[in-house]
Amino acid sequence: MENIESYKEGNKLVIIINLDGERSGEKRLTKSGKSIMVASTQMRYQNNLDERVTIGVNAYKKNPDYKK
Repeated sequence: MENIESYKEGNKLVIIINLDGERSGEKRLTKSGKSIMVASTQMRYQNNLDERVTIGVNAYKKNPDYKK
């Protein structure tokens, strides 16, 4: 989990992403280089019916340095 927070509040999941942030390292840019990864995570929570719920979140922004 990078640049993202989450917590369960009753039967709701609250996800907080810092929109000014970016991931670091190799996973910062998409394969095409068109986008920069802002945040990414995969989470698992139990709901009130005792079912497992899996959530995947990816947040991107345009890469201003990308040239065709």
